[in-house]
Amino acid sequence: MTVPSPKEVRFLGDQLQQDPFRYANHAIRLLGCLQEPLHEASCKAAVQSLKLFHVTQIDKGQLPNKRHQVNSAAKGSCEQQQADDAQQQRDPQQMYANWLSRQYTAFITQLLQLLSSNTSATLQVAALAALMECTRHEAGPATFSNALYGQLLHTVLHSPSLQPEAVGLLCSKYLPCADVRYYTLRTIAKLAEQRAVRSSSSSTTGAAAAAANGHLPYNRETEGLPVSAAAAADASEQQ
Repeated sequence: MTVPSPKEVRFLGDQLQQDPFRYANHAIRLLGCLQEPLHEASCKAAVQSLKLFHVTQIDKGQLPNKRHQVNSAAKGSCEQQQADDAQQQRDPQQMYANWLSRQYTAFITQLLQLLSSNTSATLQVAALAALMECTRHEAGPATFSNALYGQLLHTVLHSPSLQPEAVGLLCSKYLPCADVRYYTLRTIAKLAEQRAVRSSSSSTTGAAAAAANGHLPYNRETEGLPVSAAAAADASEQQ
C-alpha cells in the first residue's frame, strides 16, 4: 500500500472528522500510516488526525467509556445480556460504536508500539502526547484513565528504545500535574507488587525443581536462606 503524503493524511483526517459514517474507511487507512514509521511526517500527521478523531468521538458519546462498559456488563442475567447483544447487533448506531471501539483499541496499540520500538524521537513524542490526551477522555468527563496510563507507564519503564525527548516531555509537561504524579506513584507501586509476586513465584518454583532433581531437600521454612544455611537447617531437622 502506498503511504499517503502528510498533506493527503491531513485531508483524510479532515474528511473523517466531518463525516465519520461516510468516510469510516479513512480511519483504517490512517491507522496503516502508524505502521510506517520510516515515513515520519505522514506517520506523525496520522497520529494527530486519529487522536483528534477518537477524542472527539469519545466526547460526543459515540464510544462508550470503559467504566460504562464494565457497569453494563455487570447488570442483568446472562440471558438478558445475550438478548441485549443480539439487539445491539441489529442497531446501526451500536454497530458503529462497536466498530469504533475496535478502531480505538488498535490506535492505542499502535501508539504503544511506537513508544516501545526503535522509532524517532519525533514520533515517540507525538505518540506520548496522543496517549496522554486519551487518558483525559477515555474514562469519561473529568476522569483520568488509570488503566490506560498504567499501560503507558509500563511501556515507558520497560522500553529499551525510549528516546530522551519522550521522557523529557513526560517529566516537564505532565508530571508537574498533581493528578499525574499521584497516578504515577500508584501505578509504579502496583507494578512493583506484581514484580515481587512473580519473583517470589519464580524462586519457589526454582527451589522445588532443585529438590526434585535431588540437589537440595525442599523445605518452605528454609526458603530464601543461603544454600549453606538451608542445608544446615535441613540437616539439624533430620537429626
